[in-house]
This record gives sequence, C-alpha cells and structure tokens, in this order.
Amino acid sequence: MRKEELVDFIQESIKREESATAVYLGHLKALILRSGLSESEVAEARKTVGFLIKSNMEHKKLMENTLHKIEKDPKDVY
Repeated sequence: MRKEELVDFIQESIKREESATAVYLGHLKALILRSGLSESEVAEARKTVGFLIKSNMEHKKLMENTLHKIEKDPKDVY
C-alpha cells in the first residue's frame, strides 16, 4: 500500500471514530430523556455508553498518533 493510500485510510477511520462518538452521545441523551427506564437502568446504560465513548476516544488518539508517525516516515510503501 502506498503512503498516500494509508494516510487516506487512517484519516477516514478517524472521521468514523468521531462520528461514532456523536452517535453514542445521541443515544445516551435519548436513553435519559425518553426511555422510561429506572434510575438504576439509566445509570447502567450511561456507564456502558460512557465506556464506548472513552474507548472510541482512545482509539482515535491511537490512530492520530499512528498517522503522525506515518506522515513523518520517509517510506512510501507499507
């Protein structure tokens, strides 16, 4: 794979992570406002969605770090 292709792929992956985080936040708000779940159920859902958001943010950071390393690397084939 050429460097340019890999950079494009990683940049698209970062955008997907950002989009997924926004979707998770939307679901969390909907759960809290309209679910009819008990407080304990909402708390558990909040905890789970929070974990997903945190994991996405960590993965996004990993992808950004990888992208920076690749951009600095003089290699053009991976």
